[in-house]
Amino acid sequence: MNRTHAILFFALACTACSRGPAALPERGMSPGKPQAPVEAYVLEAPSLHVGVPAQLLVDVRTGIPTAGVEVTIEGDAGLIVVDYAPKLLPATTPVGGHQVFVDVVPTSGGTWRLTARLVILVGGERLTRLVTLPLVIAGPVTALPTAEKPSEPPVRDASGELVRPLPAETTLRDGG
Repeated sequence: MNRTHAILFFALACTACSRGPAALPERGMSPGKPQAPVEAYVLEAPSLHVGVPAQLLVDVRTGIPTAGVEVTIEGDAGLIVVDYAPKLLPATTPVGGHQVFVDVVPTSGGTWRLTARLVILVGGERLTRLVTLPLVIAGPVTALPTAEKPSEPPVRDASGELVRPLPAETTLRDGG
């Protein structure tokens, strides 16, 4: 490596490590897609078991002063949220937050998620962010119902061979 290459390499390394606009934020998060500056965390959750109702305490915090926060919480297929109506929380400051109680009934073991839809009201605008809150449920994993496919009769060509229809304009023959 000659002297010019060494200087360029050193300058590039210094630029990458700088705290300029291209550097990563303090929390180590990607500076990717902008999102509403609001977070939700599960503060208190008892040990969750299949079929046993439980109450969770969810903390909602904003990164900027807001006129209010709308909170809607839904559960995955293995986690029923009981009687949760969307809530409008009062104005917040970046330091303050609000706590929301959520009643759930797990229906299957494994890791399931609550999804919180958080809408902050800032300067007359609504900024939305979806936050997932993973929860580990103890107990058997239950087979969840799936949509049944309608049964179709087998398709045969003119010679009587079975054919499998494909989404494209082509057909594939079985056994041929």
